[in-house]
Amino acid sequence: MTTYEVQREAVIHADIERVHALIDSFHNWSSWSPWEDVDPTMRREHSGPQAGPGAHYAWGATAKPARAR
Repeated sequence: MTTYEVQREAVIHADIERVHALIDSFHNWSSWSPWEDVDPTMRREHSGPQAGPGAHYAWGATAKPARAR
């Protein structure tokens, strides 16, 4: 079996608090995620805490049958 590792790095010119707020809560992901435009009718479900450890985000595509968590 072949194994590989992919690693990327980016510099974000913004305050760490602002970036953390955008990624810590899945409720904020629709404001920046490029995947949000792929299927505008995508179903989203949030469960667990509002943010941080234990927060869950599930989605289901309507254009192509799919579901992920």
